Amino acid sequence: MSIMIQNLKSEHAIYYMFSNEHINFLITYAFDFRNEELLSYYISFFEVAISAKLDKNTISLFVKTQNEEVVSFPLYVEAIRFAFHEENMIRTAVRALTLNVYHVGDEFVNRFVVKAPHADYFSSLLTFFRKQCIDLNGLVSETLKNPDSDTTTAILAAVDEIEDDLYYISDVISAGIPDVGRLITDNILQLLILPLLLPSLQLDATNDIQIGAITSLYLLCCILCIVKIKDLANTIAAALFCPPEAFVADYETQLNGYVPEIQQARK
Repeated sequence: MSIMIQNLKSEHAIYYMFSNEHINFLITYAFDFRNEELLSYYISFFEVAISAKLDKNTISLFVKTQNEEVVSFPLYVEAIRFAFHEENMIRTAVRALTLNVYHVGDEFVNRFVVKAPHADYFSSLLTFFRKQCIDLNGLVSETLKNPDSDTTTAILAAVDEIEDDLYYISDVISAGIPDVGRLITDNILQLLILPLLLPSLQLDATNDIQIGAITSLYLLCCILCIVKIKDLANTIAAALFCPPEAFVADYETQLNGYVPEIQQARK
């Protein structure tokens, strides 16, 4: 199926193949993914074959609508189930597919991806990234105590993954979906910057801080250089000169899945 779809050139043939819910049936079929080879073919079917054919016309063949709202999008929903798989190849394929979806620019699909529960993908993405940052800090701490070539190699590999993740986050934001940009900005601040990175840079930082000052400075530099969001940069700059209690998070979530931006409690 993947090879067949990849080689379709005729627009008529593409529509014929994608119509009548046949592809959605394959996407939602209960495969036994304990077979790793099967999972690889399944993800390749998503990323290499289908997502390459997505545009403003074909994407409508993969969604179900009701009252002019997308209520089902199996391709996207099933793909993000594997977004944090242990295999890097699978994570990369899922990310490529999500970027293709975001860059199609379909207004109804854009509203779908920022509604609950699908909006949880963006907070999960930052939670996953947060864990990578903590793991990097552990490697740096270990290297400072017992430097050797193995830990240095591990640090370089961790740095590559962190920078790849930041470039992916930047690409997601560049798709131009306003609510997605706000969700990611809020999650970067709420999950990483304010509770984890900035406290380690304070003079009175305690010993139980999860991230050391060296790692925090590196991560802040990477975030500011790669994720070019003016509001995020302004908030980080302000937070460096204000006490942490000057910033409070509004955790109330509206029904459409939008998470309000962090609000400054006082000037």
